Amino acid sequence: MAVAAALPRYRHIADSLREEIRAGALAPGMRVPSYRALMETHSVTMATVRQAISSLQVEGIIQSVPGVGCIVSDAPAKWISIGVPVLGYGATGYLFDELSLVHEELAAERCDLVLRFVPVVDEASLANLALWAQRRDGVMITGRISVRVIQTLAATGVPAVVLGEPLDGECPADVSFISADVPGKVQTALTRLIGMGHRRIGLVSGSATRYYEMVSRCFQEAARTLGLAEGIAGLPELLLPRDRECRAEAVRRWYLGLVERPTALLVEGSTVASAIIEHFARRGLRVPEDLSVAAISGGERPPRIIEGLARVEGRIHVMLQRGARVLAGNAGAARRTVVREQLPAQWIPGTTCREVAS
Repeated sequence: MAVAAALPRYRHIADSLREEIRAGALAPGMRVPSYRALMETHSVTMATVRQAISSLQVEGIIQSVPGVGCIVSDAPAKWISIGVPVLGYGATGYLFDELSLVHEELAAERCDLVLRFVPVVDEASLANLALWAQRRDGVMITGRISVRVIQTLAATGVPAVVLGEPLDGECPADVSFISADVPGKVQTALTRLIGMGHRRIGLVSGSATRYYEMVSRCFQEAARTLGLAEGIAGLPELLLPRDRECRAEAVRRWYLGLVERPTALLVEGSTVASAIIEHFARRGLRVPEDLSVAAISGGERPPRIIEGLARVEGRIHVMLQRGARVLAGNAGAARRTVVREQLPAQWIPGTTCREVAS
């Protein structure tokens, strides 16, 4: 409910009318409630009602008839129902942020996203997820993705798009796959840090999964390509413990225990980087004065992360928009198109990194 309340008022009105039309309460050819009636029902201004009606006209759901007013279109265009199973506990907040950036574009393309949260993946939840997916025109899989979940949904025969790298294996070749360019993200971050004079850069990554192994491998390869092999040779990579409460303190102890300390840390995960910076501040370590910190981000934004966090991100909202278009193109198609795409990363400068003497 908190998410719905955060939406602009005109969207609430548009969503309410859209649901009445879908439910048959407002049939094709019927007159839509007048502007004044909508103003009184929703306690809004005329400008807000106009914005709501205009958005439905753009979608082709209603049309204006001179001398009559607005009526439901005779043949409203079919909407594509796209399921978005969100896997794991941590993905919901930033996903809402990203969806808010593409809501209008997806509505204009008649893509209706239906979210389903799956905090724990087990046999029962997978079986229910498969049944739920079969009622959709397609599914976009995001969050803590496993190959097992992908295979389960692909077996339903519903078109699927995987958004992001699976944690434990390769995405099956017959399933569309859209992700951020992980090697590009790591190289972009290192290039920016090198440009600030940093030569000793430490990597703080997650627990041992295929994805984090990929991040580590990309870090090592990018360091060699950029001439940093010597600068990271004496820096053991820190793999974070699974216990979230212990992570920031583990990083502090690791950092203070090094004989030759890095001048910058590259942290996988912007929420993790934010927690580290806040913990450092409480323990007397200043960022960026004592140590620069940059993050490899999935797309989180303040207030979910600290203001001014320097980061490289893969722009999840672009992946969502691209995935929806792929599924819309495959809906009802006799022959489906399978896409494999990596989207370019974007560097977001911030105040958590500073220049140092090379």
